[in-house]
Amino acid sequence: MSCLESIIEHLTKGAYAYMAVTGDGFCSSAWNGFILNLKHLAKFVFALNIAGLFIFMGVITITCVNTGIGYVLMTYAIKDGAHTTSIVPSLITFGIVSFLVAIIFLGQFDEAVLATLTCFAIDSDLHEGEPKFGPKSYHEKLAAIQGSDGNPHDYTQVHDGPNNTGAP
Repeated sequence: MSCLESIIEHLTKGAYAYMAVTGDGFCSSAWNGFILNLKHLAKFVFALNIAGLFIFMGVITITCVNTGIGYVLMTYAIKDGAHTTSIVPSLITFGIVSFLVAIIFLGQFDEAVLATLTCFAIDSDLHEGEPKFGPKSYHEKLAAIQGSDGNPHDYTQVHDGPNNTGAP
């Protein structure tokens, strides 16, 4: 049952990302997002797994660092550690609160990766496999990643300058 719930949750996230880009209704966005996922399956799987790895590392790092800071503060700055029998309950509280805050804030990174990849996939599909929209730095980095000598002037820059003219 949890497998079905995971699939539906992933489809819903994809539908919301597609809906944000196109403005279509939920059902058509869910279908189109699903088809887009199938067309660019390797890119979506790779990017979302890397994002999940970074989220996991971030949550663990934030939780450990904040708990360590709590220990240092209680032991050396506030000196409550000397007056209590055990500082473990306080450190557990530090750890739980830090973990929850990290999950809440870093959870948005996964959604941002999905939305960015959805934009890339839609742009690529609309322009025969070559994305055309975005800032110059995006296209330069994309050409470097793909190992192509893509023409850096063969794109449309959007929303970078004053009055949305694309001028810096």
